[in-house]
Amino acid sequence: MSNTSRSALALIVAIGLLATMAWFDTVVVTEARARGRATFETDYLALFSLGAFLIAGSVLLIWRLALDAGSLAVSVIYVLIGGFFALLPWTLVALAASTNDGPAVLPDAVANAVSNVFVATVGPLYAVVVVGASMVIAGVAVIGRTIRDRGGRT
Repeated sequence: MSNTSRSALALIVAIGLLATMAWFDTVVVTEARARGRATFETDYLALFSLGAFLIAGSVLLIWRLALDAGSLAVSVIYVLIGGFFALLPWTLVALAASTNDGPAVLPDAVANAVSNVFVATVGPLYAVVVVGASMVIAGVAVIGRTIRDRGGRT
């Protein structure tokens, strides 16, 4: 497989994983939890365990794809996209929400967009936040490896 193909695969799969984790967390787990709370059943808790396995598998797959791609461009994209999702809860609370009757740090349109993205992607498992954090770490690791490998050349 060519470097371009590995890079494209790393990006496509990462976006797919983020979308799948968002769907699983915000739709499947959230709805099952609501049904369980309404009926006092605990069957939905099995989805929390399944979610933990899915998140762990996603993290490992992100790392494998990042290392296989070995691309500086893919790594930078991983850091930017992953950083956005990893910092989303903090961004929402610290920058997009108004506190003590003061205005939000972000302009209203951006604050609303951040809030909408948070609601659409973050559920009780915070799966997208964890996968995003793994993208950042994997991206930084590949960037560091690339810099180290290029630093030894003359």
